[in-house]
Amino acid sequence: MKYALLLSFLVFFVFACKKKETENSPSTTVVQSGVILPLDTGNYWLYRDRKMDENDSVYDDRSFGFNIGADTIIKGQKWFNIEANTWYSNKSDGLWQLTGHSQALVYKYPVTKGSTYTTTTTILQTPEKVSVLSIDTLIIVPKGSYHTICYKFESGGDVAYAWFAPNIGMVLQESISPKSSGNGTYISEKLELTSFVIK
Repeated sequence: MKYALLLSFLVFFVFACKKKETENSPSTTVVQSGVILPLDTGNYWLYRDRKMDENDSVYDDRSFGFNIGADTIIKGQKWFNIEANTWYSNKSDGLWQLTGHSQALVYKYPVTKGSTYTTTTTILQTPEKVSVLSIDTLIIVPKGSYHTICYKFESGGDVAYAWFAPNIGMVLQESISPKSSGNGTYISEKLELTSFVIK
C-alpha cells in the first residue's frame, strides 16, 4: 500500500504541469538569464519518444534526436538549422523559428508566469495560443532533474506542453489528444530528455 501511494504521488508529480513551484520563487516573475535553447553548431539533444493509445498502452517507443548542423546569416541575424528548411535564432524576446520567408516567436524568453502570446510554428502547424503555465517546475526525466518553464500550445482541439530548462533546452514534451468516447483526454506522445551535448 505504501509503495502504491508513493507511485501514485510520483505519477501525479511528473504529469501535472503545476508540478512543483519552488517555495522561494516569486509567483509571477523570476530572474532569467541566458537563452531558452543554446544554439551552436554541434549541439545535440536525444529523447525517448513514446506514442500511447488512449488506454496508456505504448505502441511506439524509440529514440529521437536533433542536432544543430549549420548556421547562416540572414538580414544580419544568425540562424541555426535544426530541421530540414527550418532555422532557429535566439533574439532578445526568445527563440524564433524561420521557415521559408515566415518567422515566428516559438518560445518567449524571458517570461512571466501567466503570460500568453500567439504564434504559428511547426509544433501544431496552425496558429497557436501559447500560455506560460509555470516558471519553475521541477521535472524528472531519464537524464536528471531540471527546473523548467512550462509552455502550453493550443490550436483547436490540439494541445501540447513543452518544459524547457533555460540554457539546456527542451526537457519534456507531451501531446494531448481527446479520447474517442469524447470523455476526457490522454497523453498521446511523450518526449523525455535522455542525453545532450552543449558546446
